[in-house]
Amino acid sequence: MSISQTDPYGVQVRVKRNGKLFSKYFAFRAHGGRRSALAAARRHDAELGRLPRLVASAATSRNRTTHIRGVSLSSYRNRAKGTKVYEYKVSYTAPENGRRKVKTFYVGNAETFTKARAAAVLRQAVRFRTAHVKGITRSRRRKAKAC
Repeated sequence: MSISQTDPYGVQVRVKRNGKLFSKYFAFRAHGGRRSALAAARRHDAELGRLPRLVASAATSRNRTTHIRGVSLSSYRNRAKGTKVYEYKVSYTAPENGRRKVKTFYVGNAETFTKARAAAVLRQAVRFRTAHVKGITRSRRRKAKAC
């Protein structure tokens, strides 16, 4: 969620939920001044904040490294040692607060990287991701039953 005040004529509210961007502009003149426009933007931001966040579907991913949703192979150059490091990054939603998180699984550097090691770490990363996605859906079901 973001409220930007870079415009001298109004305030912009932007929220992205489930891949859809919600955006609304609050003009100072239309709302009777800067304070009332900002108050209206904050109210709108709070309303959009109540929109549910859905768990990612099992649709195919645009990920080109693993073709598994939420799991990607990345590499970077370790400046201190001067070697290339490979790791799998798993993105997931934390069940306690609904925020996106990333967990890193180390594969190896340029000298220690093997396909067998990469496959084993990939299995571990996928297990972690599926466990967290299942945990999120279970906790949401419990919350829905409680309401």
